[in-house]
Amino acid sequence: MGVAKQFADASKARLASLENRLSGIMKPIAPRREFVNGLNRRIQTVPRPTIIDRVGQIHFILLIVAGILSLGVLFAVLMRFLFGLGRSGQRQA
Repeated sequence: MGVAKQFADASKARLASLENRLSGIMKPIAPRREFVNGLNRRIQTVPRPTIIDRVGQIHFILLIVAGILSLGVLFAVLMRFLFGLGRSGQRQA
């Protein structure tokens, strides 16, 4: 644990030194009001058109229908397989 603590302390000292150098080199600036307003307009979320919501719903509904049909086909194949096993057992007897 002693080595890890020394390493952490050395890293903190290096970071503090780097921060001191950067604070002397880099000075904060105030952004232009036009830049801030333009950026604000660009990042505001715009409500999606309702047609996009409907397309999403249609895809979801189609996915559910396809899943139900797939389960029905799987059930039919499984039942046919099980009935086929029952018939083959009757023929051999």
